[in-house]
Amino acid sequence: MYMLNLIFDPTQTDGRFVNYNQQSPNSDPLQNSKVWLQLQGGGVADLDPQALNPQSLTSPYSWSLFGPDGSLHVSKSQAPSSNPNATVPPFFAVRVGLIAGGSLPGGTAYTLTVIFGRQPRATQPFPSPFTQDDTSTGRSCNVFSQSGSILSGTGQPQIYFPLKPIANAPGSSGITHNYEFEVGLVLGSPTLTFAHDPELDVSM
Repeated sequence: MYMLNLIFDPTQTDGRFVNYNQQSPNSDPLQNSKVWLQLQGGGVADLDPQALNPQSLTSPYSWSLFGPDGSLHVSKSQAPSSNPNATVPPFFAVRVGLIAGGSLPGGTAYTLTVIFGRQPRATQPFPSPFTQDDTSTGRSCNVFSQSGSILSGTGQPQIYFPLKPIANAPGSSGITHNYEFEVGLVLGSPTLTFAHDPELDVSM
């Protein structure tokens, strides 16, 4: 499982999520912004990614910093050598967290949207690596949207948004599908908006 981790600062007015400090990353993976995190630990395929709380993992599970969000290249059919117990095909999620020391009114309403789109190419006919029924023959799933309230429970206030497992991939080796996508966050009362455009590469 891979999770895009984004941190926002409600006092920031430029609409950008906090940048990743590559020279001095935070020792807590969940405190790093604009990064891909990978779920580590034996038996991760037995976890339900739709139901987990990223901040409440128990041993032997943990998050590892996979790299900045422009560096993720995954295979649909092969687990990474760094984590041979990983789920295949890999599952994806997005997490948005409030910056450490920041504050929001309790129960702040939000809408989080993730949009995939790509011009068709000879070797990449898919606009998204996901389908609605998680099969390679299913209808493409290009837009994800989730609304609710940010709760200030245990740990850093957060939004966890499970997406889907990879369904579309190249039909042969030596080909990589490249996806750019948009993540947008709207917070209500007063209205704040944040957006970011990470990247994802998929091979067979």
